[in-house]
Amino acid sequence: MTRKHILNIVANVCRIILAVVFIISGFVKTIDPWGTAIKVNEYLLSFGLDWVGDYRFGFAIWLCGAELMMGLMLLFKVRTPLVSTFSLLTMTGFTALTFYMAQWGTVEDCGCFGDAVKLSNWEALAKNLVLLPMSIVIWWSVRKEKIFTVSRAEVVMTLLIMTVAFGLGIYCYRHLPLVDFLPYKVGTSLREAVSSDFAMEEGKTV
Repeated sequence: MTRKHILNIVANVCRIILAVVFIISGFVKTIDPWGTAIKVNEYLLSFGLDWVGDYRFGFAIWLCGAELMMGLMLLFKVRTPLVSTFSLLTMTGFTALTFYMAQWGTVEDCGCFGDAVKLSNWEALAKNLVLLPMSIVIWWSVRKEKIFTVSRAEVVMTLLIMTVAFGLGIYCYRHLPLVDFLPYKVGTSLREAVSSDFAMEEGKTV
């Protein structure tokens, strides 16, 4: 097996892993734009940008939709040279942000996976330090390919993925989330949920 074949295999494995993480992360936040907007506002307050808070819903839908879109395009190999560049820039930015938050920030929960999985900033930083090299490998493997050469099929797939990613966020903004990860979601027995939380807190104090 040649060095080129090995690189292709490694790049494809990295592409699939990064795509799946982007899809999961983008999806759980996209279906809950209200919760995501609250988290976005926490970050804005941490940087003293509370005056931008009026635009948090639009920013939340755009940010999560873009993440979901990148994941889907990476998974289906749609415009990989361009998307790999965006994913590298995204991971670089996220890694720097989580390091800052872990060291000096005031936002304790990174919000990477919405309310589905809670990660501290240090845990999020560890995750990003694993994913960042993967994004570099993906970009390196396609760096010589032309970014702006697009086939008709890629245009159709791009528009379809964009419609799904951003349409989902807009739909869930106007309706209830498709999947609610909150402990007191609709249909949950409030008495049982409170009793369970109380029992967990009692167990921690023992």
